[in-house]
Amino acid sequence: MLTRGRETASLYQDIVKPRQTPVMAHISRGVQYDEIGQHELAIDEFLAAKELEPDTVEVLSHLAAALGALGRFVEADRAIDKALFLDPMSVQA
Repeated sequence: MLTRGRETASLYQDIVKPRQTPVMAHISRGVQYDEIGQHELAIDEFLAAKELEPDTVEVLSHLAAALGALGRFVEADRAIDKALFLDPMSVQA
């Protein structure tokens, strides 16, 4: 579990990374949260990225994984179905 100081430093580093789009910053933070088992926080980040770019396979795939980790399989299936509709050949989806 991240301490508040480390979490703040991590968010600051994400914000000041050169050429990183807001969507990529949300994805990056979401992946970090997912890796440490903070799936609800990861979902929040992926949903924020989805608001910015709703038709992004990468966002939908990560969202589905985080939802699945929490047993929210119906929502995860919807995200994966949309990702596969957008790119049927996507290895990530």
